[in-house]
Amino acid sequence: MANTAAALEFSDHSVSFGSRIITEGVSLELVPGSILALVGESGSGKSVTALAALGLAGSAGQTGSVRLTGSAHLAGADEDLAGADADPSMELVGLEAKALRRVRGARIGVVFQEPMGAFNPMFRVGHQIAEAVRAHSASADGSIGSQVRRQLLKSGLDNPDQIMRAYPHELSGGQLQRAMIALATINSPEVLFADEPTTALDVTVQTGILDLLRQQATDEGQAVLLITHDMGVVADIADRVAVMKSGRIVETGTVRDIFHHPKSEYTRELLDAVPRLNAVVEASSAEVADRPRSTEQQSNGSAGASSSPAAVPAALAAELRAATVVHRSSGRQVTAMDSVDLAIPAGSITGLVGESGSGKSTIANVLTGGQRLTSGQAFVDGGLVSTRPTRAQRRLRSEIGVVFQDPRGSLNPRRSVGAQIAEPMRVHTDRGRRDIEARVKALLGDVRLPENFAQRYPHELSGGQRQRVAIARALALDPKLLIADEPTSALDVSVQRGVLRLLAELHEVHEFACLFISHDLAVIEQLASTVVVLQHGAIVEQGPSSQVLAHPSQAYTRELIDSAPVPDPEIQAARRAARLAA
Repeated sequence: MANTAAALEFSDHSVSFGSRIITEGVSLELVPGSILALVGESGSGKSVTALAALGLAGSAGQTGSVRLTGSAHLAGADEDLAGADADPSMELVGLEAKALRRVRGARIGVVFQEPMGAFNPMFRVGHQIAEAVRAHSASADGSIGSQVRRQLLKSGLDNPDQIMRAYPHELSGGQLQRAMIALATINSPEVLFADEPTTALDVTVQTGILDLLRQQATDEGQAVLLITHDMGVVADIADRVAVMKSGRIVETGTVRDIFHHPKSEYTRELLDAVPRLNAVVEASSAEVADRPRSTEQQSNGSAGASSSPAAVPAALAAELRAATVVHRSSGRQVTAMDSVDLAIPAGSITGLVGESGSGKSTIANVLTGGQRLTSGQAFVDGGLVSTRPTRAQRRLRSEIGVVFQDPRGSLNPRRSVGAQIAEPMRVHTDRGRRDIEARVKALLGDVRLPENFAQRYPHELSGGQRQRVAIARALALDPKLLIADEPTSALDVSVQRGVLRLLAELHEVHEFACLFISHDLAVIEQLASTVVVLQHGAIVEQGPSSQVLAHPSQAYTRELIDSAPVPDPEIQAARRAARLAA
């Protein structure tokens, strides 16, 4: 980094909503060609710090300073970007709305956590990216299409014309996030804010997005603020780290100092809470860089011995036999599940991993009776599953509890916590009111929540508390099978650790079988005794987690493991170097 002068400076910056102080005395420097990671738990003030500076935090009040210091690249910029409102040195706090609009997208780009919510579903992606150019350049002409196309290619999308014609819902999560990066960077901003840009992405897709953000800093010279709770991501691409707690910066330093010599007790707690994939952590940096690539030359389709279903005990909580799901639409067909044979033993935890579109959620939907099989069979507790609304199917569904990824979306905001935990018992049993109330209290105790939470509503709870409520509801009928679909991916590491520990304890006490769906291999290794790896709707490898995650036989499994970030800057640097050299 030849230029060490900050592109954006936060100085004693504070944000408040009315009399409520959210952040206080925040000082940060974003340097061109460098990535600063801002980490901390939900509610610590990470996102509001960035959004308030851009006037995107509603009625937030601000004190202190957020100053753009100017950049040499503005000297040759369009007059619209170099005018009075875009003075190379500019104070953002107190800036009027019109002037802030000229900064957003031109000098500071933003990559949001959920691109599907950030894009307008009514307009094509190419139109929305082109609009960002038109908004900041009065001289824009017919060359905008070519500019959008080049930016999409630069963002790693090899089919830019198709992407430009597509509506947001027609793209995968990884494609949409790359398009969001193209939108945020098309005007060559000096500063890039990336707010949890990889939270909902699979590890292989995440790796590509992180490489792209690293490229924006090193090749384009942008100053990047990465907001995240994933310490593996921080170890992978950050140069410096600022740790935030309760609205204050408690520690800053280089990425190596923060990970190897943390000064704050809170920083140590965050690092201790990170699940670690032992198969990677126990390898030295040299071993990671020099790992033989021979297994990666194997065909993913020719699974070895471990890809055949293992010997299955007689007692099964759930089973799939040659299960196939084919979706047909407008003359096209897509195979979502391809002859899947899967056995989930009673009382076991089976981990299901694979990229988006691999068929993980389709398997869950088939087992719950929400997805019709094209061919094959599905069984739960010995009963044949179908989508028919019969009494027998209703009984089978009472044997399944489901915990979804986002408890904010799965819990009804208009009903109390107690009413939602009680609902399965009211629907599927003939228990009386007092019996149900007693059961609700017991379930709240099981998930380590006070009894008086029964009167609360979801918006009054934290993310971790909402997920505990979701677990309590899923266990209300003492199910034979619990399906947990990415239940911790949206949670902070310390909250995630508590939820995972709770699931393990509940599993030991209640002895239910669990199908745990996740893209976090470290979480799978921590919980599951068996791992099943899916690719393109088919099982490519399965077996004991210690075997599959430490000694995978398939190239695709190895790719997933190599893509999983671990909280060690040296290991991550060696893995990145090896990947780029391949």
